[in-house]
Amino acid sequence: MITKYKYLLEDTANKIKGNIGKGRFKNSDYEDLVYLGSFGLLEAIDRYPHDKNVEFKTYAATRILLSIVDIKNIYYELKNNISNDLKIDEIKDDIFSMALKEIPTKERIVLILYYCQNITLKEVSIIMNMSKSELSKFCKKSINDLRKKYKILYIRNLEYKKKKEKIVKALKKLPNKCRTILELYYIDNLSLKEISEKMELSKSEVSTIHKKAIIDLKNILNNNKKHIK
Repeated sequence: MITKYKYLLEDTANKIKGNIGKGRFKNSDYEDLVYLGSFGLLEAIDRYPHDKNVEFKTYAATRILLSIVDIKNIYYELKNNISNDLKIDEIKDDIFSMALKEIPTKERIVLILYYCQNITLKEVSIIMNMSKSELSKFCKKSINDLRKKYKILYIRNLEYKKKKEKIVKALKKLPNKCRTILELYYIDNLSLKEISEKMELSKSEVSTIHKKAIIDLKNILNNNKKHIK
């Protein structure tokens, strides 16, 4: 199957080599581009969604192109180049890379090509088989989608950190034995039997303390004034 679709590798490599006069692929050999793209072809063969209404040729061509541009690990470069257009005050690297991975593949490719390869909109349009006007609109949509996805993940990350801080503070208010059992069970992933052996308690004692610790922790988190013993 690789031999059958080798022409897709060659076609993509030719498009990139022939239309990019500047940027990160300027000094890349044709053979290098074919080699990088081969990972995408293998992935396409392995992950092709037979139940979806999409031609393998179209799916594979996209994966090949993504493999070539993504394998260069350009998340930080894209973040720096696109930051003004994103209109986000603070861009965190880990959240940005997650957001970029969650937007559609075609949008990711367009943003990477346009913002990281120092090539013109016309050159990108040739590579993506789109008209300049189509590509311009698509590029704006891609930026908007990335911005929305980033903000959603940013808020979710803040909420997670707040909850984590609240739980850590609540844990410190528990009696030592209760706190230790919860930490061993939920953080160290020990079983109740393993905890009982480690703490030299019976399994039933550990189970009872564990249940009480959960109730006490919930009371603390809910600002319940019930005394914690």
